[in-house]
Amino acid sequence: MKVALSSADSFVAPYIMEMLGDSLVEIPDDKLDDPASLDALLTPCNTLIHINSRPVDSSVARDDRESYIIMREKARPILDAVDRHGSLHMIILGTLRVHPQWEPGEEYYGYDSTLAPRDVAAEGQLWIEENALERAEAERPVSVIRASNVQGVPLSGPPGMGYSTERASRARWDGSTSGDGTQSEGHGPCPGPCESSRCRTKGTTSN
Repeated sequence: MKVALSSADSFVAPYIMEMLGDSLVEIPDDKLDDPASLDALLTPCNTLIHINSRPVDSSVARDDRESYIIMREKARPILDAVDRHGSLHMIILGTLRVHPQWEPGEEYYGYDSTLAPRDVAAEGQLWIEENALERAEAERPVSVIRASNVQGVPLSGPPGMGYSTERASRARWDGSTSGDGTQSEGHGPCPGPCESSRCRTKGTTSN
């Protein structure tokens, strides 16, 4: 079994590549304008994973209209190639940003949650999802995975957000840390009550 990977980013994709090993068929961006080469790469595959994230080009912001155009134009050749192949299971790996921001007390996200992209890049993500689902058939199904915020350490390169979060937790303060502030985040024992007005573990200790 061969699994194709398209629109690879620099964070999530390397982990997928490592796990797939010899089963991986990477689809480079320079093949998107060459249908024959794209078809040849996909021929031995029965699954395609498409990383449905914002453009890799960091100079294009999430709210920049250019991000929508880039995402759409890079996805079109992939969607067309899936049609031509005829029997690929397309897995779209996206984010929850196609839904409104969740607020405490609301229902958790589900298959029937409201679709309201939070920014331009999320509009692009939703466009790709909807176009893929419209083309889906029994012999070429489409699965959409909308992941929550993913943090961690890249396989290579500088430390990622996970590293920053871990460092911040040691200082007992991180403005993006989840929870109600009554307990420490579990990254290690809290040394005790902190007198800082910004400490989220003030007056508490870790179990």
